[in-house]
Amino acid sequence: MNELIEEKNYLRKHFREIRSKLPQKRKNEAKEALLEHLKEKLILYKKVLSFSSLLEEIDLSLVNQSLLDQGKLHLSRIENNELVPYKVTDLQSQLEIHKHKFLQPNANKCEKEECLDLILVPAVAFDKRGGRLGLGKGYYDQFLSKYLNCLTIGVGYREQFSDSMLPCEPHDIKVRELCLV
Repeated sequence: MNELIEEKNYLRKHFREIRSKLPQKRKNEAKEALLEHLKEKLILYKKVLSFSSLLEEIDLSLVNQSLLDQGKLHLSRIENNELVPYKVTDLQSQLEIHKHKFLQPNANKCEKEECLDLILVPAVAFDKRGGRLGLGKGYYDQFLSKYLNCLTIGVGYREQFSDSMLPCEPHDIKVRELCLV
């Protein structure tokens, strides 16, 4: 088991380094391309859980604004070491900064949401079978295990695609589709 953990940590470091070296121009192009690639799905589905980008993750600000304009934006917050989805109707007044420096819904200003149709999933790396390598805390695996009937799309930069299969443990939850731009 230690070998698997070491391999995951090595791959996390490798793909985070690749992501951190992307030029700003490439990041801006990807931000716009992501909205275009997801546009049809964002119209089709009613309750979409997105995320606030952290570290060097792809910028979802255009996607989130589009969802907000359609009244479909849901974001998660960390409560008791779990992700909890909330409906967001105002990006300015309903978000707060988490201790790890990302924006999350303020529980006093947003409503919890139990039902979701589509979940946009971040990761450090993805493979062709929908395998994903997260940050290692298990938040998304635990969360996605409750939404197995929901469409899940892994989103990120195309540079986050692994030609090799990523190491997988029994608790790791795969995404159904990829949108890597």
